Amino acid sequence: MSPRSFLFFSLLLMLLPAGCVMLPVPTQENKVLAGTPVKDEQLSFLEAKITTKEEVIERFGNPNIIWEDARVFIYAWDMRQGILFWAAGAYYTGGAGMKDIPKRYQLIIRFDEQGRVVDFARTTRPLLQSYADFLTEWLKNSVARFPTEQRNVHIEENAIVLLNVQCTVDNQPYESFIKWTFTTSPVFFFGLGSFETVGEPRAVKHRFLSEESRRAGWTYFMLSPGIYYLAVLGPYTRSRSEKDYQEAPRWRIDIPENVKAVYVGTLQFAGKSDGELLFGDKIIVPAGTDEPTIRDDRLPASDLISKHFPDAGEPKTILLERWHPGDPVRIRSQGQKTRENSDTRQQ
Repeated sequence: MSPRSFLFFSLLLMLLPAGCVMLPVPTQENKVLAGTPVKDEQLSFLEAKITTKEEVIERFGNPNIIWEDARVFIYAWDMRQGILFWAAGAYYTGGAGMKDIPKRYQLIIRFDEQGRVVDFARTTRPLLQSYADFLTEWLKNSVARFPTEQRNVHIEENAIVLLNVQCTVDNQPYESFIKWTFTTSPVFFFGLGSFETVGEPRAVKHRFLSEESRRAGWTYFMLSPGIYYLAVLGPYTRSRSEKDYQEAPRWRIDIPENVKAVYVGTLQFAGKSDGELLFGDKIIVPAGTDEPTIRDDRLPASDLISKHFPDAGEPKTILLERWHPGDPVRIRSQGQKTRENSDTRQQ
């Protein structure tokens, strides 16, 4: 464990309330917590302006993250740098445990327009720095060291992204976005991953064009151009956590530039009853292990857009793409349109 990391956890001890104890113990980095490590000696084949993307993939496999508009591959892995022992409470109400402290390694490789290596680094991400900030800072420094084409950045407007969710419970139609009342609760929740979270979903609220469209299963997002990951929890009626969003089925949403409205498809789910809640409402859980299906309802989607957003024009249909754990996470800087300096620019 680095002195800076040890100092961070030591300061954390000072902020703990009475009755809580946390003790970080440094260890050797001999345990892999996640990913496949890349050693320094494995980097010898990387040569600027010579090694290609295809050769990199052949040697290391598919990257964990692909930053498309920056032409960057990221291979990530975590090593244990320490163990955090903790204890809380006392006597019969107390608890104790231990948790690995990760050191987050990255192999970052940047390519030029011809798909050849420009720059690369085997580095670590600070514990207190967000993934997006870390990658943005690395790219800025890389471009300063090895400039390629000059770019002019323009901020794009958000697009209306329309999604429909259909559900059956016990083989009968069920309202996907039932109103939350004292005796009823929603059966679907969304998490959305973006460039800022490097694809990891964060909870987002439902939005509806009208009461009628809500009952018909329509919801929407306002998203700038970029790549997003939609996690869908449901159908079930139970409490949810951040871990649930990480483990939920995900679909990739690709929002192109210069569009005002996008329809991404209709997701179809099946649930079943699994008992009753305190006031008689159904406990709902997914029915079996069948994969949710997607269908194309572009005609009613077009009607909704023309009714509620007449200035948006005809929506572009770009159906969701299923993402599975182990697939590369593709990211793109949201809201940024890049042009080479040979383009005509407004003064």
